[in-house]
Parts: sequence; structure tokens; C-alpha cells
Amino acid sequence: MAARAASLTLIASGLDQPRGFNFAPDGTLYIPEPGVGGNTDRCQPSPSTLFQPICAGNSSKITAISPNGNKRTLLNGFSSLAEQPSKNQGAGLADIDFDAAGNAYIISGFAGYPGNRDEEISILAQDFPVPDGQKATFPPSPIEDVLATPDLAKLFKIDLETEEYTEIFDFGLFEVTRNPDKGDYVTNPYDLDIANGKAYVVDGGGNATYEIDLASGEGKATALPRLIVENPEFPPQNPPEELEPEVNPLGNGEVIGEAIDGNPPVLGGGPGTPPDGAPPTGAPPEGGEDPGDLLPGLFEPVPGNPNAISIQSVPTGNAIGPDGAVYVGEYTGFPYPEGQARIFKLKEDGTPEVYAEGFTQITDIEFDADGNLLVLEFSDEAPWKGEDIRSLPSSLTSISPDGKKTVLVAPGEGLESADGITIGPDGGIFVANRAIGGGEGQIVRLDLAGDVGGKDPKSVPEPGSILGIVFAGVGGISVLKKKK
Repeated sequence: MAARAASLTLIASGLDQPRGFNFAPDGTLYIPEPGVGGNTDRCQPSPSTLFQPICAGNSSKITAISPNGNKRTLLNGFSSLAEQPSKNQGAGLADIDFDAAGNAYIISGFAGYPGNRDEEISILAQDFPVPDGQKATFPPSPIEDVLATPDLAKLFKIDLETEEYTEIFDFGLFEVTRNPDKGDYVTNPYDLDIANGKAYVVDGGGNATYEIDLASGEGKATALPRLIVENPEFPPQNPPEELEPEVNPLGNGEVIGEAIDGNPPVLGGGPGTPPDGAPPTGAPPEGGEDPGDLLPGLFEPVPGNPNAISIQSVPTGNAIGPDGAVYVGEYTGFPYPEGQARIFKLKEDGTPEVYAEGFTQITDIEFDADGNLLVLEFSDEAPWKGEDIRSLPSSLTSISPDGKKTVLVAPGEGLESADGITIGPDGGIFVANRAIGGGEGQIVRLDLAGDVGGKDPKSVPEPGSILGIVFAGVGGISVLKKKK
């Protein structure tokens, strides 16, 4: 595999778990920040945190940086969910994109059972019972205990001047009533692309990709196929530390385990370390417990193949190709097998087919001006192997139109726990770096020694002073590429 030389320049830092971000037609950079939830009693277990509670607050917002360097905050106090007390796994404002006329659209995430979102959907969800396994792990809450976050798991059109936003589509409602992948009832809209009057969204909780007509609000979903993994590797059997009962945010008097270091981003696959009894490697021993019983819904045994499991796809990246087709990258579900993540291309009839494979935990994909597909990977190994979820070694790879792979940034060479990518007005590559944890997030620019997006970055003038802005820390991280 070929490699390139690159350097990273810090554009912004001090952000709360940035993920999707984009440049407006006027060159302003808009960075949705999912936030850090809140220290409240409005909590629910989540498969994204191995059923540790995530709690609601009003800490999500959008940070905007104009081409001349002016900064302002929009939608400050938008609904947010996050694991407490770590404040990891943020779900709130998740991505922003623009149509050909310059109109802005945003999506909000969720990371849990949508029937717990607000009273209205809680009542409706009673007609759509969840699977028995879900009742034991992240069940419906009593109506008096719902999260009161009605703006989560939705698509909006937003006026960036007045900050007024209008609902176009409700992913939570669609998941409750349709459940596209026919598995657990979970939703977490993760990535947004606007093209040809439609919104294309991947749902990392619902394991589906959406096509939504922006004029009518009508949407359709395509479930992505599960992944069969031979001889899977599981985390070691390390029981979590105990916490004092009074710090349990569920407020039910139970002693709970502290969130385990190594939890990946809020998706739909359930991170962390399995509870006591889960097999450390491979399938369960003969006569042992079925891993599907230990972590219901996260993976399933494969009939006739005791050495394999079937795991969820967990799509996270979404891009429209030069050919007009939709491409989708997957993170994969627990236990996050290395080198198994795939990229799908949706055929004309909407059927997904594998376009590329051999990746590990894809968090975003994007095409450059030359038709190269940029693939951002959260880590080069299963997240539960890392000591600090906030600084796992990320990588960026380019796939040329003829299928050649080139490593632009290898693991350990500057990108850490990266979770979003976009192409700037001048063809430069921008990445959401250190995208886990409150106040840890960064936006960095990646400059290659050669062409980027059909342009030489060293010969292209920077769009205003925005590329010189640094909120905290230092800019200009030197990265020397090595062959992989």
C-alpha cells in the first residue's frame, strides 16, 4: 500500500465531541458539537455504552467561524445525551450540510431506544413492543421517566441567521414504527449529505441508510447487512470498578459499574468490556453460555458455524460519489473486529453491495475533487484494547477510482480518535480530531506533499484567516509518512 507525507495544522480546539462539520458557500466553517449531556436524573441505559446510563442535558451547540476569523455560537443549549460522569459518548447536533441554493440542514443523534425520547413517542411506542432481549438491557422507561429531548434523532432545515429550525424528518418515529433492520429498536443519526433535493443519512443505531425528500419530508430506509466474523476476539473478563450508590445517575439505588476506559463513539453496536462470563476469544466453550445471551442484540451466533458470530453493521460514513451513487462506510458492532469494516455502494435499486473492505472502525468517508474516496478510521485496533478512548491512533486512507489504496495518515502519526472529515473550499482535507470527551475536540487541516482534491495545497491561498485560528494548544503538527 502506498504512503504519503503530510502535516496537520490545528484550526480549532476545546470542542465538545465534534463529528460532522462543513463549510458554507460563503466559506464559514460550521461545527456542530453534540455536547456532554447533563448531570440530571433523566437517564437511560444505552447499547452504545454497554448499557451504562447516558443522561440528558442542554449542552449541544454549533460553533461557527467566519473566513475572517470571527466566531459565534448557534443553538446554544440544544438537547444532548452523554455518559455520566465521564461525559463521553455525546449525542446531540451531529452534522450539517448545504443544498445547491445554500440552505442549511442539520441532523441530531440519539444513541438509544427512541421510545424513551419524549412523552409523545413513548405513548406511540406502546403499540410496538421491543424484543425480549432489549427489555433486559435497555428497556422502555415509564412515561414519567422519559428523557424529554424531543429534538433528538431528527432532520431539520435551519436558518443560520435567525437560528430558527423546521423539522423535516423524525428518525426516532421511523425506527419505532418501521424498525428497518428488524433488530433492536435503536436510533442514532450519524452523518448527513445533501444532494439533488434529498438528504442522505446513515443511522448508526438503526443500522440503516436513509434517503429523504427535502420538499415532502418522505423518507425510505435501506438496512445494511450484518457481518459474519470467524473466530472473533473478545475483551478479557475484567469486571468494572464499583461506584458508590449515590453517584448512580439512574437514581434507583443500584450500585453500577463505572464506564470502562475504551468505549468507542456513540454508535449502535455497544462498546466496552463484556460482563463477567463473556468469552475472552472466539466462540463460547462447549456447553458454555451463548454470547448472544450475554449481550443480547449486539451479536448473534451463526447457525451451523460455532466459530463465528453475526454482528451489526453500524454505518457511520456517508458520501455521494462522482457517479451519483451513495457510498456508506461502517464502524462494525461489538466486538469491533479489526480489518473487517466494509464500504458499501448502493445500486440503482437501493441494494447495498460491497465496494471496498479491509478497514477498521470507519467513522467517515468523503470524495475529493479527483474522485478519490477518503476513508477515516477511528482506530487501528478494537477500541477496548486502548487505554484512553480520547487518544486512540486513527488513520486516513485514499482509494483512487481504479481501487488503489494510499495511506495519507497512518496510525500514531497525528490523528487520534478521529470522527469526521470534509473537503474545504480550496480542496484541503479537514478532520474532526480527538472527537471523544468534553472539551477535547479539534478541527485539523491535513496538508499533503502532493495534490489534494486536484490541487496542490502549497500553491493554493488559504481562505482568509480561518486557517490560522487556534482556540487552544499549538498548531502545525508535523507528520512524516511511513510505508505501512
